[in-house]
Amino acid sequence: MSPVSPVGDGPIPHRLPLADPALPASPWLHPPSGVRFVQGSEQLRAQDCSRYDHDGRNVSVRYTASVTSILSVYVFPLSPGPVDAVCSANFRHSVRDMMTWLVRPSEPDEHDVAIARPGGAVLRGRRLTAYGEPGRLAMPRSVALLEMFAHDGWAVKFRATCAPRVVHQVEDFMDQWLLASRHFVGEPLPGTPPLEG
Repeated sequence: MSPVSPVGDGPIPHRLPLADPALPASPWLHPPSGVRFVQGSEQLRAQDCSRYDHDGRNVSVRYTASVTSILSVYVFPLSPGPVDAVCSANFRHSVRDMMTWLVRPSEPDEHDVAIARPGGAVLRGRRLTAYGEPGRLAMPRSVALLEMFAHDGWAVKFRATCAPRVVHQVEDFMDQWLLASRHFVGEPLPGTPPLEG
């Protein structure tokens, strides 16, 4: 069940190459999937990358904005089996983990989400929102977000904790990240403001 670490006690620091080595602000490239990780936006900046397996197919990048937001983006191959069942099991595992981590959590709000892709196709996923005090973090009562999508044998999962006043910025970043990834959504849609990198 990704991303669970088969490489020991936890994630291992990892380095992703630049998609365009001539540009230092170029997105980081995840070679096994072709997914691009932007280095950040005005609000959120990439801090580090981790891997959860020996060959770097299962990775995450953490983005932060001072003390107001932490967002981890996980990209990993789907386990064998029916896609809906595999995604549902992974999402349920992540929900349990997130709700255990929150202190005095609210009742979570869970629903389906969809994002338009170029050519009219739709990328469907699942989202959960809850409120609580993040365990192990020096943050006040926060919004916890969990969102997951799958496409072409790969999954992307967003896990965010942020101050309620900046939740819209985190949600915007997640949407823009999907557009910039070039795997889950594709090239940015016309009129979409670009992220840095």
